[in-house]
Amino acid sequence: MKKLNTFFQRLLSGKISSRTLKEELRRQRAIDLGDTTQVERFFGNLPDDKGFQAPQRLAAGASIHTSTMMLRYHDRANWAETHSDIQIFAAHFIEALRRRNIPMYVHSAFRTLEEQNELQAKGRSRAKWPRAPHCQGKAVDIVHGQYHWELTPQEWQYLGKLGKDIAAKLGIEITWGGDWTFYDPAHWELTDWRENIRAIDGRGDPVRFTPRKLLAMHRGAA
Repeated sequence: MKKLNTFFQRLLSGKISSRTLKEELRRQRAIDLGDTTQVERFFGNLPDDKGFQAPQRLAAGASIHTSTMMLRYHDRANWAETHSDIQIFAAHFIEALRRRNIPMYVHSAFRTLEEQNELQAKGRSRAKWPRAPHCQGKAVDIVHGQYHWELTPQEWQYLGKLGKDIAAKLGIEITWGGDWTFYDPAHWELTDWRENIRAIDGRGDPVRFTPRKLLAMHRGAA
């Protein structure tokens, strides 16, 4: 953990360029996952001709916010069986980012038994059904509308700080995956998700909501 903290201190101070980030991560073994799958997922091929530009690089043109593609992204997640607190948090977080001209969407909310087993088999999740926050309807993965997971560590840090501030304002206890050794900065979960574990197979029809629909549903609740 000390090595990891030192690494990110050097990164944030500009002593490590993102151009050599992947090589530096592997060399220092700052994130030891047995392979580079997780590193490639969050430290992928990023254009870095002008260095770090957050939140400017996170902001996208006005067209992406009203595009058909972005509307389809908002229909990506299944909100069936999800806890009201994770709905409220995700909707407020995405709306706060939209006001900053940053397009984000919920890639995953509730996961079925089949979906969780598939992700575990691929090594994309360590958790077994039903003991996974997504399978309890108490977690979301939120990614960028243009770059998706391909954001710099500083950009994820910006999003993480804003998300935690919003959760605190709402009075919702939230845990961010960007604070973990198993680095998963797109992931947000209710801190107490392990309480009352239920075996939900998720065989019903998916439920789709846009962030604004969720805000309307919970107006006055937070």
